[in-house]
This record gives sequence, C-alpha cells and structure tokens, in this order.
Amino acid sequence: MIPDKGLLVLFRYNLHQYYYPKRGIVMVTIEFLGPIQKAPLTLEASSLRDVARVLKEDPEMAQWIENCAVAVNDMLVSSLDTTLQSGDKVSLLPPVCGG
Repeated sequence: MIPDKGLLVLFRYNLHQYYYPKRGIVMVTIEFLGPIQKAPLTLEASSLRDVARVLKEDPEMAQWIENCAVAVNDMLVSSLDTTLQSGDKVSLLPPVCGG
C-alpha cells in the first residue's frame, strides 16, 4: 500500500523538526471541521502563514485552504500574520450551505 503523498510531506516535515529542533518551538494543533474529514494534526508554526504553507503542500488541503474561515482558540481571525503560541488550536472552517 502506497501512503498518501500529503502525509509523507507532513511526516518528513515533522521528522525534520524532531531531529533539528529550534529553541522556543511553537507547537500548534490544526483541527479540520465539517466536510474536510481529516484527523487533527500537530505541527510547528509561529504564525498562520506557516500553517498555510505546510497545508498547501497537501494537494487535498490546497483546495480547501483558500476558502476556509480560520479560528485560533475559537476566535475568528483574518490575517495570515496572526502570531501563534505553543498549545494554540487552529480550526479550519469550510464554507457550508444549508436551508
């Protein structure tokens, strides 16, 4: 069975961070809501720009990332320059429709 390319990219990224840690590492949890249907992911990111860069490497996520609202610790944010703290929860909220 061949693993998903996006998972390999994230694994390689996380493995690199494990072997080459930096001082003051900021680890955040990414939560995928609604129809995205992905398991939560923990990664190193000091801003939402870092999160977007990593997620865009996954072809499946690249289609969602441009259209999702983003919340940090349950507060909606709009800037990729939003600074993250270790332990923050970043939630991707895809657009939904209903009646």
